[in-house]
Amino acid sequence: MPHSDLEAHRHFVRLADTYLGGPPTPPTEKMAAFVAELQSIWPETPDHRVPGCPWKWSAVDAASGPVWDCESVFSEWRIATAVVAALAEKHGLIWHDPQYPELKAGIRPIWDRHPSVVA
Repeated sequence: MPHSDLEAHRHFVRLADTYLGGPPTPPTEKMAAFVAELQSIWPETPDHRVPGCPWKWSAVDAASGPVWDCESVFSEWRIATAVVAALAEKHGLIWHDPQYPELKAGIRPIWDRHPSVVA
């Protein structure tokens, strides 16, 4: 568990280099459950996404191993960030919002809210 945004970002970069820099890897069990729950909120098929779907590209295709990296459209970023944060924590995943502080949704990661969890 990271202890800061910087540590979370470094961890994400290491994972991204491993899992997003080459051929896709099947999602881990936790990641698959996370993506499945996202799909229950914003369903998508190969040729259609529901109106209001916040992702710039397929949420399913954005998962590789233990990593999910997907951008939201600007008009939906606040709700997308809130849902991703809640579902990630529900599924025991670490989420990291790499946006500039001015663009963050104001949702504090678990290491900010509960320091004893990461001690």
